[in-house]
Amino acid sequence: MLITIDEAGCSGFKFRAGSSRYFVIGSVVIPPSSIEPINHQIDILKTTISPEFREFHFAKNGHRTRVKFLNLIATLDLKMYVFIVPKYLLKGEGFRSKESFYKCLFGYALNNFKSHLQSATVLLDRCSGTSFENEVANNLQRKFPQTDIKHSAAVNQNTLQIADYAASTLFQYYESQHSEKQRRAQAYYEIIAPRVAHIQVWPKPKV
Repeated sequence: MLITIDEAGCSGFKFRAGSSRYFVIGSVVIPPSSIEPINHQIDILKTTISPEFREFHFAKNGHRTRVKFLNLIATLDLKMYVFIVPKYLLKGEGFRSKESFYKCLFGYALNNFKSHLQSATVLLDRCSGTSFENEVANNLQRKFPQTDIKHSAAVNQNTLQIADYAASTLFQYYESQHSEKQRRAQAYYEIIAPRVAHIQVWPKPKV
């Protein structure tokens, strides 16, 4: 089993200074027999966009490119799990440490599909190649010893680009409340909804 994971939002809590109110982790579970066909179909779509096109990255792609990729995702043999964190509800000083924040929330996210982790390869998006990223991966490896947890750059991994879209679509919906962006994100989500196995919001806002 291949599992790819990416996030959207930041770990900061200075909301008035621009920190995101939400943090979203998108995870994609792909059976071994589907890895090669999925990579092939994504490569084909890239060539139809431009010979130089390299990466599906939600924040950098335009609306038409997003819709093309989302429509392809909707046809693929995979399951997506999305973990949504309203950061403004998080209590405790531990969350103010970026390292603790990532270790805790990624651990919670992986618990949502624990049954898929046995002998799985888990790819996390590598952004900077820092010791911080390595420590997060090592911490998850200790929590889930049955998995092989690695970092890889999304530009080199088509399946990580799916995780980027899973996280970013729901992030835009929650972060951009009562706006045209939210309405567009709702339309994006409706395209890929058949591939979404589970969405968890934690902690849940009080009604």
